[in-house]
Amino acid sequence: MMLKEQVALVTGAGGGIGRAIAGLFAAEGAVVALADRDLPAAEAVASQIRARESTAAAFLLDVLSESQVRSVVAEVLQRFGRIDILVNCAGVLKAVPFLEMTCAEWDRQLGTNVRGAFLVSQAAARHMAGRRGGRIINIASDSGVAAFPGEAAYGASKAALIALTRAIALELGPYGVRCNAVCPGAIRTPMLLGEAQAGAEAERSLASRTPLGRIGEPEEVARVALFLASDLSGFVTGEHLLATGGYTMR
Repeated sequence: MMLKEQVALVTGAGGGIGRAIAGLFAAEGAVVALADRDLPAAEAVASQIRARESTAAAFLLDVLSESQVRSVVAEVLQRFGRIDILVNCAGVLKAVPFLEMTCAEWDRQLGTNVRGAFLVSQAAARHMAGRRGGRIINIASDSGVAAFPGEAAYGASKAALIALTRAIALELGPYGVRCNAVCPGAIRTPMLLGEAQAGAEAERSLASRTPLGRIGEPEEVARVALFLASDLSGFVTGEHLLATGGYTMR
């Protein structure tokens, strides 16, 4: 097992990519703390993990709340003793044309996707730095390295998250803490595909523009996160790895 007896905190773990990461990490031996603003969803995933005789616990967390972030990190530390791995997967996306973007929507996406990751990373990293080791993985996006219509706020937030990843890696490297980002492309998640009929049309369109001829699965992103969480990437920090099926080459 690649993560045997490691403690991993995964935000946005109630569904999509976060759910896949939590499940894979547990299968690889990690104790998983699943944090999500949708507590029933996180509890459902935790129950599935426990059914496989792995250790998991769910926590209510809105990453926009500084007090909640501090509280959840403290709870995880009290319950499991340490945090070896943090995955910042909580995120929001709403496509809005630039000329129609409101300040409220801009603040919502930048707040959740960047401020939230900053708050959780800082709280966990203070513990990691004291232990002289840890891994932080930020789930960014190909929108952080390429421009897409309607994604001014989302793209700006993910580009900022990539920059934050580098800053964390630089400052925390001397403490033995590594920080990297994964940049998924089109992945089969509710956030991307939405309603069934619109989702099917979107999937066909995205697949036709992807060199591999299909969209990705959450489990494929989870395996990239597993590489970054494991000793296999022991000399990798400050990087962003694209998992897009080649989409950004177009």
